[in-house]
Amino acid sequence: MLNRKRYTSYYSPQRVFTYLRMQKTGIRVLIFNNGKKMDGVRNQQPKWGIFRISSEKDLNQSENIWKRSLELIRESIRNNENTGWYAKIEEEEIEGNSD
Repeated sequence: MLNRKRYTSYYSPQRVFTYLRMQKTGIRVLIFNNGKKMDGVRNQQPKWGIFRISSEKDLNQSENIWKRSLELIRESIRNNENTGWYAKIEEEEIEGNSD
């Protein structure tokens, strides 16, 4: 069963762009990256990545990642793109339909 007290989510305000999970060793952060490479972020799904905050020194990089994620979610909203967890990158959808 999902313990909802351990998760926090933030909106852009239109859509979620990050989830935080508090853990004993730090904070696990799921972040919207729209398939773009971001320093310190490991891809988790086509449009989502993950990183950890384990110490105070991770906070500066985290701030930059969140700012970039917020820019990307706003851009996706303007372009009416799907931003969900299982959303595919638009180029992948086009390639898949060309067969």
